[in-house]
Amino acid sequence: MRDEDMTKEQLINELAELRQRLNQFTALESECRREAEALRLSEEKSSKAFRSSPDWIVISTLEDGRFIDVNDAFLRITGYRREEVIGRTAKQLGIWAEPDERDKMAAIIREHGKIRDHEARFCMKSGEIRIMLRSAEAIDLEGEKCIISVTHDITERKKAEEKIKIFAEELEKRNRELEQFAYIVSHDLQAPLITAGGYLRLLERRYKEKLDSKAGEFITNAIEGTVRMQSLIRSLLDYARVDTRARDFKLIEASAVLNQALGNLKALLDESGAVVKYDNLPEVRADPVLLSQVFQNLIGNAIKFRGDEPPVIHLSGEKKDKVWLFSVRDNGIGIPPEETGRIFEVFHRSHDKSKYQGTGIGLAICKKIIEHHGGSIRVESAPGKGSTFFFTIRDSSLI
Repeated sequence: MRDEDMTKEQLINELAELRQRLNQFTALESECRREAEALRLSEEKSSKAFRSSPDWIVISTLEDGRFIDVNDAFLRITGYRREEVIGRTAKQLGIWAEPDERDKMAAIIREHGKIRDHEARFCMKSGEIRIMLRSAEAIDLEGEKCIISVTHDITERKKAEEKIKIFAEELEKRNRELEQFAYIVSHDLQAPLITAGGYLRLLERRYKEKLDSKAGEFITNAIEGTVRMQSLIRSLLDYARVDTRARDFKLIEASAVLNQALGNLKALLDESGAVVKYDNLPEVRADPVLLSQVFQNLIGNAIKFRGDEPPVIHLSGEKKDKVWLFSVRDNGIGIPPEETGRIFEVFHRSHDKSKYQGTGIGLAICKKIIEHHGGSIRVESAPGKGSTFFFTIRDSSLI
């Protein structure tokens, strides 16, 4: 009975061991199925990415560039049909505009296993040459050394870059011409005015007693006309010169630039009794001469277009996102609402020309200077309630 019992016990143990192995096999089978499904999904995703990529993707042999597979983008961009490509080499199709480039790329891949952003020119079936950016990597495919490459068409980008280059060269040429024009304006056009003004003053001094009051008035008006014309020419010259200045901006204290502008306006400030206040102004990266001109023009306008009370002008600068927002607020006569959108135009005058002298270019110069710095300028105003000019300068810590 004991031997028989042992046999039963052994059978039970073996059965339990078989059940354990069966469970292991079942679990292993489930794991294999999961891995197979994951592999299928991965291959499906890869296949979809391969087929639907907007860039052309090619699998070719490393040795001679024989095409093993190409995606739809390759066929669409090159103009070839799949049966014209598969099994043939890149050199046979003449796809490389410079065949030596293919040999250079293959040599780099043999040495380093990959190549990144290799710019080359490719010939389409139509004969059109397109500029492409290619990245490629070596792979083993059924025992053969191959290359999988992704090629991005940058033809339009290169054309745009070439246009920008041509435009920049043309702009530089125009700037040189503008500088020459500014020189002519500064010297040749002002010279006759200076001469005419000099003779008119000489006439006024020598023959004042011999001329009637009407003739004296004519001479006075003529002298004032030459002075206004000289002022207009100088203003136009300042306006034209803004764009010809290099953007060699420096990190400067805005308060120091403001003090320089106030020094230039000292006589006007004393005569008008104007009070200029300002908060702690920031450091900015700018052209100090041009920024001083902005402060001088805005403060000068605030004094010119003052009301019955002495001018009070307040300047401030605060951080707004990626820029410094400056404001120049005054208690002057203000600007009619319909004029606020036009006051930055060249020669535009929003107030009585006979009462307020000027060329109508000062605010246009301010706008051009601020745009030269990559900023913008605007005004908020109402008649009798003063004006506040706002302009922006980029935060120097972000440059």
